[in-house]
Amino acid sequence: MKKLDNVIECYGCGTFLDISHADSAVKCPKCHSIIDIKNHKKEALAYAISALFLFIVLPSYPLLTTNINSTQLYATILDTPMMIYKEHFVFVSILTFFTIIIAPLLNSLLIIFSFFNKKPRKTLFKLYHISKEWGFIDIFMISCIISYIKLSATFQNTHFETGFYLMIIYLILFYLSNHKFDEKTLLQGK
Repeated sequence: MKKLDNVIECYGCGTFLDISHADSAVKCPKCHSIIDIKNHKKEALAYAISALFLFIVLPSYPLLTTNINSTQLYATILDTPMMIYKEHFVFVSILTFFTIIIAPLLNSLLIIFSFFNKKPRKTLFKLYHISKEWGFIDIFMISCIISYIKLSATFQNTHFETGFYLMIIYLILFYLSNHKFDEKTLLQGK
């Protein structure tokens, strides 16, 4: 079995490229894109920092609002686990809090920390995979869309708010940071 320590993915076509003999840039033989090796890794850092700042701001804005009997109701990302908890679903509330708040936050923090960490850390590698696999913010987004469809069929004044659109931007940044991040840096300490 061949080790893949010096492999990156071309952002143009997705081809995996061997960078073991490249100094600063490599040209993709398939789409002819030139990939700057140093900046390729730094893109993950930029996306992770942007996602983290957006995630910190996100709880300030409601995702969805509706008007029921002249009462304006809204929900933020932090309100969701609390609403579930108030309905006495403690385990589901804790699981929701972990999957839509803790895991995505931890994921971005670990990507940022890996660029300043010079020592290999297996614990961070395991934490990164847990946060990556258990971050269900995308599933939460789909549930918001389903809630909107259900509520808008019953109540006329149901609409998405600023938080929903910020969450779309956050999801894009979150996935880009994970896509560009080379998790081997946590094991190698580079």
